[in-house]
Amino acid sequence: MKINVKKLIKNNFGESTGRYTEFEDKHAFFRSLARELLKFGEISNEGFYIDIGCGTGIIKDVAPQLKVIAVDVSPEMVRIAKQKIPDVMVADAENLPFKDKVFDAALFNASLFLIPNAEKAVEEAIRVVKEKGVVLASYLLGFYDGEEKVVERYGLRHREVFPSEKLDAFAEKFDGELLSVYYNVTGEFMKDFYLVPAMANALFPRIPYEERLRKVEETLNPLPEKVEFRCRILKIKV
Repeated sequence: MKINVKKLIKNNFGESTGRYTEFEDKHAFFRSLARELLKFGEISNEGFYIDIGCGTGIIKDVAPQLKVIAVDVSPEMVRIAKQKIPDVMVADAENLPFKDKVFDAALFNASLFLIPNAEKAVEEAIRVVKEKGVVLASYLLGFYDGEEKVVERYGLRHREVFPSEKLDAFAEKFDGELLSVYYNVTGEFMKDFYLVPAMANALFPRIPYEERLRKVEETLNPLPEKVEFRCRILKIKV
């Protein structure tokens, strides 16, 4: 049976709003990553931006004066983001409903790797960004202890919608730059991350929501004291 990946992602994030908010309120991780994204892209309050895969509107938490239009594939995420971003809509990143050369920059904060055809999403972002603008995307590489992927210690594999290695290759394909960002976090952070239903699906796909969470609680035991959460940011000048 062929899986509709976009529908699956939309449903997973629709289920995730509560846990996602709890995780972010506790750890402020996506806010921190958004700050790194804006800093690397030299984003100021003077421009007009599009936030693609906006989630709950994190970008406004770190840059409240930013002039931004936001889109997300999940109606539930859009509903919450509307509390922070007036101009937000449900839209497909691979087919943005905007004219050419509208924005000063396009931002993907921890969203590009969740888009089945990330290359088309980048091309769409480039299309809607003005000349001399920039496309920025942060993405997750995973939890590491040295060069060991920590989830493999538990006999698990983190399944990626669009692999990080292919995103790294966009730097050459689109003549971009890469910045590595590493966070020293606890095992509790890692477990909380995977208790977000959409993230739990990366470890335990195609099973019901409650069963996914139960498996995370049971399998990630005992937790490591400290791990390194590796991320990357891609910058493409238009």
